[in-house]
Amino acid sequence: MMDTMINSVILNNSLIEKYPWLYPHYQWTGEKVEDYDYTWTELDALSKGWREAFGELLCEEIQEELEKFDYADKYSIAQIKSKFGEMRWYDNGCPDGCRVHEIIENYAAISGYICEICGELDVPSTDGWIMPVCKRCIKKMSFKDPEAYWEQISKEQFPHTLPLTRRYRRWSSDKDEWEEFVVDLTSTVQKIRKRYVERHGD
Repeated sequence: MMDTMINSVILNNSLIEKYPWLYPHYQWTGEKVEDYDYTWTELDALSKGWREAFGELLCEEIQEELEKFDYADKYSIAQIKSKFGEMRWYDNGCPDGCRVHEIIENYAAISGYICEICGELDVPSTDGWIMPVCKRCIKKMSFKDPEAYWEQISKEQFPHTLPLTRRYRRWSSDKDEWEEFVVDLTSTVQKIRKRYVERHGD
């Protein structure tokens, strides 16, 4: 138990050295937590499976973008959570031209196909309370026949592989109409898959 806590403190110290905006803040005041002991960071709010699959990859991309604008020491996270089966990551704003929100949205789109519990890739989502989950982890949930239910949602949502594109609409005041955009997610998906293989094998 003590070894686990010590390892956690060492890891969190390392994370905050690389990504200072992971230092915990009080949500309503924005002030840094006093007497901080490095037993947790803002990244702990990210579902365990997503953190395993892409947590540090996302942090790396955010940090690289913030450094372009000399904003790493000014950036702060407001909230991280899961909603409708996808990651939600809210912050307190970025400079004009900064791509941090685009980066976050790219990972959010991919998160809907990654098990929130363990980080398994290419999984379907449960109905009702929407949550991407793998066949192994669904057995830990309170479904009457979890294996049969997983087979059902897997078949209904096939194929449930990590998406290679993200579509979104934005209102154009110049054209007075909605414009549709397509973002290529291939490189992000490749990084996530490479990380998965490094940790778990083929």
